[in-house]
Amino acid sequence: MNGMPLRALEIFMAVVRLGHFQQAAEALSLTPSAVSHQLKLLEQWAGRPLFLRQGRRRVLTEDGERLHQQVQGPLKELAWIASQYQPVQRQQWRLAVPSAFATKWLIPRLPQFESQYPAMMMSLKMLAEVPPIRDDVADLFITFGPVPGHCYSQDLHRERLWAVQASHLAVEAEELPLLEVLEPQGPSDWVRFTEQTGIDISGRARRHYHHFLLAYEAALCGQGIALVPDFMAADDLKLGRVKRLDWPAIQTPLVFRFLCDQRWLKDPLVRALANWLAKEAQKPLSVLG
Repeated sequence: MNGMPLRALEIFMAVVRLGHFQQAAEALSLTPSAVSHQLKLLEQWAGRPLFLRQGRRRVLTEDGERLHQQVQGPLKELAWIASQYQPVQRQQWRLAVPSAFATKWLIPRLPQFESQYPAMMMSLKMLAEVPPIRDDVADLFITFGPVPGHCYSQDLHRERLWAVQASHLAVEAEELPLLEVLEPQGPSDWVRFTEQTGIDISGRARRHYHHFLLAYEAALCGQGIALVPDFMAADDLKLGRVKRLDWPAIQTPLVFRFLCDQRWLKDPLVRALANWLAKEAQKPLSVLG
């Protein structure tokens, strides 16, 4: 036997993953005897035993373990290549979005897309951190993280921050504390604000939060001045719930973008979503017009 028996290798991987011939047989819709036969073919090809029996379980020999380690990567690569040539058939798509962008930008706009494309079923997953772009996390992403080489990418929004306070406050801005979002790494946005504008805010009282949504909600309640993403405050500014201070907006390094694996673009609904997001991103920030 010269060529590696690929079907036997697939069964070998299933047995390693599940630990039992019976479970592997059920997972592959085979009989246990068929599984056993294929593993014997693989052992004949390898010229050495690959499994030891321990009770009802099968454990790898040293040679079996080495084979398993060596073929894992190539098999995953083959599966990915095969997926590029297979039609996409999905009933539901999982879209992962940063929580602030989801609640303040995407969700108010999403009914428009759903009315145009009712066949596309989406479940939204809100993220607090930049996610790894993997199928076990979601299918589609809006993120400000790096773009993997296998992904399609469409820039949507370059973030700017506005200084805002509740409109109903009668006190002067100088009397209000600054509502500061704590950054796990790097300077806070108020430090960046001083660097970009030259406005001195040293000595101001501060309250600290771990997310923009919390700081913004505190600002809406009249508890201070928040420095928040423009898309977060745009509708409330239009409604008169908040007002911008006469301070310049500042630019952040974040660019929100739509990402997905290139293979998903074969689905016309995913292409429609990508095009719709790009068009929406060109419109005014407020959905109120």
